[in-house]
Amino acid sequence: MTLYINIGWLNRKRILKLIDLGVRHFMVVDRNTLLYLIRLKNKYNLDIICDNGAFRGRVNLKLIQLAREYHVKYILPDSLEDSWNTIRLHLKYKDLYDPELSYVVIQGKNITDYLMCYFAMRKYFNIKRLAIGGLLLKQSKKEREEIVKRIRRLFNGKIHVLGYISKYADTYDISLKMFGRYHGREGNILEIIARLYHSINNEKSLTISYFVGKH
Repeated sequence: MTLYINIGWLNRKRILKLIDLGVRHFMVVDRNTLLYLIRLKNKYNLDIICDNGAFRGRVNLKLIQLAREYHVKYILPDSLEDSWNTIRLHLKYKDLYDPELSYVVIQGKNITDYLMCYFAMRKYFNIKRLAIGGLLLKQSKKEREEIVKRIRRLFNGKIHVLGYISKYADTYDISLKMFGRYHGREGNILEIIARLYHSINNEKSLTISYFVGKH
């Protein structure tokens, strides 16, 4: 299991502090942060995934294209909780698909939607990396876990869960901003999230008290 830290908009001091604390996996949401981390990538052996901006209501195609140019993994265009529009966007921007870099995304309002989206994507893409989005909007942890569990039974490749920690995924990310709402001021937040990062990435038991989102 691997946790990626979504650090939000560019903050060099915050990034360097996290790197100093041993964090090496980052989720990126903007161009400036991506370019800054690319400068540090080789020096610190960083692993980066570039988000597409759908959670903020608008897909950032230029950011995806930039990630691809620099050979950074990225999330293909999707639409929050909308399986049909996610399929449409994937087909519209199919030229952005790269089996080694891109994550095909599935979305939906319920398990049925997610399964339909998965089977549709499988018809059009040779999926090696799969991202599951929209889970934080689900009402219960049980529902979120059941969705990931059902997809895990069907898919043997890499599964990344967006914005939520799941025991059935290979990788996932959490937002530093969201995390901070539950765990205090930033001075302590960076150290707390770094400890969580190491506990997960060193394959120790998952500490459920760190879960961010509705139960």
